[in-house]
Amino acid sequence: MSRVLAAMLLLTVLGCSLFAKPRSAPLEDWKLRAAELRQLSFETPVGFEWIERERMRALVRDEIESRYSSEFVMQYRDAYAALGVLPPDIDLLKTFLDLNAAELAGLYSPRVRTMYVVEDIEVNDPGQASLTVVHELVHALQHQHFPQTMLILQELRHNDDLTTAVSAVLEGDASFTMLGATTNASFGRSIETAEHVQKMWLERQDHTDGVLGQTPRLLRSSLFFPYAYGTVGAARSYERAGNAGLDEWLENPPLSTMQLMYPDDRDPITFVKLPVRGLGRRIAKRGCKVGHHNVAGAVTIEVLFEEHDGMRVDSLLPQWNGDRFLQIRCGEKSELFWISVWDDVHAAKQFASAYREIADSVVSKHHLAGRPRVMQDREKVWIYTPGLAGDLEWIQRRAEFRVIPSLDAWRAAGCFPESPCPVSPQPALPSTATRP
Repeated sequence: MSRVLAAMLLLTVLGCSLFAKPRSAPLEDWKLRAAELRQLSFETPVGFEWIERERMRALVRDEIESRYSSEFVMQYRDAYAALGVLPPDIDLLKTFLDLNAAELAGLYSPRVRTMYVVEDIEVNDPGQASLTVVHELVHALQHQHFPQTMLILQELRHNDDLTTAVSAVLEGDASFTMLGATTNASFGRSIETAEHVQKMWLERQDHTDGVLGQTPRLLRSSLFFPYAYGTVGAARSYERAGNAGLDEWLENPPLSTMQLMYPDDRDPITFVKLPVRGLGRRIAKRGCKVGHHNVAGAVTIEVLFEEHDGMRVDSLLPQWNGDRFLQIRCGEKSELFWISVWDDVHAAKQFASAYREIADSVVSKHHLAGRPRVMQDREKVWIYTPGLAGDLEWIQRRAEFRVIPSLDAWRAAGCFPESPCPVSPQPALPSTATRP
């Protein structure tokens, strides 16, 4: 569905048939193996079910509908369509369910504290199923030992870039730890293996056959990014300090996808707050309504330029420093407002120039009310459709910017600009799921 929805699910995506279903192996053996590899203990029960592949679709739907209204999903789609990275008429829920029904091997649900593993994956080596189960058990350990980090995925609604970065940390930890369960001595926990895994995921992301070939690039990137970049990030953390390094990574994850793509860059990120409520009252008299707002970040910006004229902006991505975009519905057309912050004036100028080159393509393929205009103000670039020209100065005066260096600082700032913060986790509930 989206990065915020996909990340919330903590999915185990398999690009090829790697795992089988040895029901004879007791769950307790796998739990001991996962706990040993990760050096964390299970403090509460974990439900475990083998399921038929047909049921995975229903489980994913249940997870989404338990947290997101149909109105939210529609507004979310319209916002990303206005940005230029989703088809304006796509059935987002169906597309997401089709993708995951085809690709998923396992899922851990924090909501019901249960892991599900598809039982019909056919391979020659049944022992490889241990990798899937260990992966999901690591998610359960994360839920028990790092609940605040997982809550970011469950509760944030308007910062996909941050949730994708956090998802990459959680998936990277689970994927890298999973490698320790393999019986192949040449394919264990190492940076070399992690880089091999990254290459595999990125190649899978670019497949054009089957369901993947029918899925928009943004959804494919959102699904595979956490595994591709998270596994390498976990390997680096593990090489530095073992499991303690992984713990530290989960406690203080990167604040952006850019910091995962370029791990040597951990400069503070600029978080942006737009005057959404006031703007809604201001435009209501014109028959317009504020829609969804979010953060694009490096991954979405990369997709945007690749989708329009195949432009590459690799040199710009590490200079991204923050952004926020907002879609406004006026009749059948969308207005777009997007503010992005760059490391310096030169990078902002480059981005502004690059966007002007794709602006015609964006407006021709999406239901925008007009060609977006671009205005640079030092390190900031303001992009807006003509219908918002009269609101630009008003928005500029009221927009807020805060430079935040770490997740702890983000929490201390009230999770700016998304208030209230993810709430403290509730006491653990005993699982009632059927065990094998």
